[in-house]
Amino acid sequence: FDPFCSSCGMSADGLIKALHEVEDKNPPRSVLDFCDTARTVLSNVVAHPDDPKYRRLKCRNPAIQKKVISCRGGPDLFAAIGWRRVAVDYEEMMVYDGANYTLLESVAAKLVTISERVGSKHVGQRPDQDADRQAVLRRMQEDRLERAERLQMAKQKAEASSQPESLSGQEWPSADPELEAVRAARLDQLQAGGRAEAP
Repeated sequence: FDPFCSSCGMSADGLIKALHEVEDKNPPRSVLDFCDTARTVLSNVVAHPDDPKYRRLKCRNPAIQKKVISCRGGPDLFAAIGWRRVAVDYEEMMVYDGANYTLLESVAAKLVTISERVGSKHVGQRPDQDADRQAVLRRMQEDRLERAERLQMAKQKAEASSQPESLSGQEWPSADPELEAVRAARLDQLQAGGRAEAP
């Protein structure tokens, strides 16, 4: 990082302190959200240096409020790299008037590093989380398929009971292709999950 941020008058110590606070004083999800949002904001300023819409953040914006302002160290980090809180047309905003794009790129790269580090720690704490999530998703899909099958069967039963008696000796119409597709998908899913039971 630059040893001194000329556009904001703060030393690199303030920036480093803010980066550490973001990483160390927030839950992992908040750190990841902050890093992703801040990196996007900074990258947009660098990519569009002459476009003022990328240099203003509305403080009342729910995403900015939750992911940047509410993150411990987040507002300090933005202040350390030259963003100011101002009122524009009676609305509080964070505004960047600087031109230190090298600093913005460096901070964006550091945020990627922090995000990767926190993400790997977070995943490392719960290695079974992904397997648990997959099991829950599989059960939800099975439930959806069962409900669709029961609904279709109830629909067919209701249609059959409303049919005139003249069909009683005749062959029933062929099964509904949608129901057959649902049954086939459920059977494939059950077989893929290690269960070979038929529906």
